[in-house]
Amino acid sequence: MLVTVTHTETDGHWPASWSQARARALGRWLEYAARQLGLSDWTVLVDLSNPADDDTHASVLIHPAQRAAELFIHERFLTLTARQQRHTLVHELLHLHLNPIEHTSTAALTGTLADDLLEMHSRTLHHEIEWRADMLAAVLAPTVTLPGVSDGQVTAAGSPPASVRKASSLLAVDGR
Repeated sequence: MLVTVTHTETDGHWPASWSQARARALGRWLEYAARQLGLSDWTVLVDLSNPADDDTHASVLIHPAQRAAELFIHERFLTLTARQQRHTLVHELLHLHLNPIEHTSTAALTGTLADDLLEMHSRTLHHEIEWRADMLAAVLAPTVTLPGVSDGQVTAAGSPPASVRKASSLLAVDGR
């Protein structure tokens, strides 16, 4: 998997809570997790500044024909515990596996159902896929850890320095 971590801030600076070291740690963790989840052939662009939905910690926009995705992570993601962060990221990565079900089903029914029925089908299927991604993430997320990581914390050096050993965040680096 190729992971590129970026941001869309116009001033050219990283969002306040995202140091470059933290962004690199996120990229390494996502590459490792993607391999563990069988997603090695995907390309993911991670945007740290513009989530697709205002009420989420993260969301993903999938381009199945290119085996590419855009993962949007909101700054509030960093307020989650390590366990919640891992669950959120695995949940979003699982959508890369589950999206073809939603996409294929909706495409197959387009033109065969009335628009209101197709919309109802799409919303229901989306809800069901979200639920399944959440349930699968609950089972799989605890198994996706990096070698050299203590207590689920990812740091730039692999082994957490003393300043972050007690941090509650998966991506705690630079004493934050």
